[in-house]
Amino acid sequence: MTITARKPDPIDINVGRRIRARRRILHLSQSSLGQAVDVSFQQIQKYEKGTNRVAASKLAQIAAALGVDTSHFYANDPSLATSAGAAGFGEAGQEIIAETTEEARLLGAFNRIASPDLRRNLLEIAERLAEGKPKR
Repeated sequence: MTITARKPDPIDINVGRRIRARRRILHLSQSSLGQAVDVSFQQIQKYEKGTNRVAASKLAQIAAALGVDTSHFYANDPSLATSAGAAGFGEAGQEIIAETTEEARLLGAFNRIASPDLRRNLLEIAERLAEGKPKR
């Protein structure tokens, strides 16, 4: 008998990435999140990799611990879209998922800026840097 390894479902991978991104934005460790939802940090690792599926009840607990609605974990998942735009947000409203520590730190810092003017100024600087045009 041949045993084949089960590949994680793309939806499970996406949900796990979104859990990880939100956890990192909030500067929570896997252990802290695990304690909040009564699972081990190893289980959180498996959820974040998509190797273990998150039960609906556990996803609700994770969402509450991370301060989001459960729909947050499915937003913009192309595998759930049935037509253009069906995934939840248009391009202008698309939510960004932090894939690296630097991205998570940047998003977290940006979200902590209270002043709308400072946020707008920082955004303009970032856009100019991305375009390769220095600010005058």
